Amino acid sequence: MHLAQSLLFRKCSQIHSKGSPLQYTIESRPLTSEYSHQPSVDSEPSSTTVEARTAGEALSHFARTNASEIVSFHPMEGRESIATVKKNDSVFLVRVYTN
Repeated sequence: MHLAQSLLFRKCSQIHSKGSPLQYTIESRPLTSEYSHQPSVDSEPSSTTVEARTAGEALSHFARTNASEIVSFHPMEGRESIATVKKNDSVFLVRVYTN
C-alpha cells in the first residue's frame, strides 16, 4: 500500500471512528493514458458502491481493491469529493459522494 493511502486511511479512521458507515458511490472516468496522452476509447464512467465512514475511507478502499494509487484528493464535507487516481499507465477522475 502506498504511504499516502495509508496515511489518509489512518487519519480518516481517527476522525470518524465513532460514526456509522454510509454508502458512498465512487464514479471513475479515464482521463488520459501516459503513453498516448489521449482518453481511452471506452471513456464512459464506471461506478461502484462502498460502505465507509468518510469519503476518504471510501476512496482508500476503492484504490486498494483496484490496485490503484491516489494522486490527489479534495474532500468536501457534505458534497461530492474529487480525486485523481492512477492505475498502470492511465489516470482517472474519481467522484465520491453519498447515496
